[in-house]
Amino acid sequence: MRLMLLGAGGPTVVTPPATLSVVQVTPVVTGNTVDTSRTLTFPSGIGASGMIVVCAALGAEGSSGAADSDDIITSITMSGTGAFARAHGNPMPAGLFGTDVWKANASGAGATAITVNHLNDIHCAMFAIELSATGTLATPASSTTYNDASPSTGPVTSLPSSYGIAILTVYNDPYGHAGDPVFTAPSGYTKRAEQVTKDSNIPVFACFTRETTGGSSETAEYSMAFPSSYGQKGSLIVYTL
Repeated sequence: MRLMLLGAGGPTVVTPPATLSVVQVTPVVTGNTVDTSRTLTFPSGIGASGMIVVCAALGAEGSSGAADSDDIITSITMSGTGAFARAHGNPMPAGLFGTDVWKANASGAGATAITVNHLNDIHCAMFAIELSATGTLATPASSTTYNDASPSTGPVTSLPSSYGIAILTVYNDPYGHAGDPVFTAPSGYTKRAEQVTKDSNIPVFACFTRETTGGSSETAEYSMAFPSSYGQKGSLIVYTL
């Protein structure tokens, strides 16, 4: 939308600042199996000029052949996008577990299905976000905590003074929860997805987003009831226009 202001010199066209926002999300897909791919499906066809971000919490057995969680997803494909590339991988210090975030720019409209290819003998919880425009990735940040009910992830520093979106992806070890885990979004964030079934091989998972309006840094501190004593992982990435 454009606004027209009338003045002595005639009308002046004022264009509101561009924003980067969430268009739609897929349902969460989980797995505890030897299959080698997952399909994420948007409710509607994607647009022709946005960006697709896949956020995952991952774990693997030693039989998978993975050295850490960065090895678990091998590729992601979707009709109507460019090539997917990893935006941020965040393995636990020990063990084949962590968060993984991938992105691709849309190049054509209409597709709904994303194929996530991965090793076998893995455990996963993942979903995808369609963003309204393509963005530039600021330096990501991560955290590792144990049994922390209010972990802080960040800061992501040196952000441009422009509109953008922050995406916080959280992994909890599925075991070590004293009760059913409950995630509370950081201030200003919206919870977009979660998987909170404990005591199985499927990771406990949540993802939150916040539209940003510029500034020098971004820090996210979420809270949760019954965090895992065996380990939590958070990945904070920010895309700006």
